[in-house]
Amino acid sequence: MDYKLMAKEILEHIGGAENVANMTHCATRLRLTLKDTSKADDEAVKGINGVINVVNKAGQYQLLIGTEVPKLMMNLRI
Repeated sequence: MDYKLMAKEILEHIGGAENVANMTHCATRLRLTLKDTSKADDEAVKGINGVINVVNKAGQYQLLIGTEVPKLMMNLRI
């Protein structure tokens, strides 16, 4: 898995790094608080290799990645 490419594509489809107010993760999900959720393209994010699903609820934009999420986090430059 190319986590650097995956991180780049995620940022492109969520409105860029400047659209991220907060970022964290749990065991399987990347959890983002976006400044403007209308800038995120759910279908494009779902189409990224390595993204299993996207859930937008409770003020968080959650990307289901799996147990490899810490490796992705190391490549996200926010």
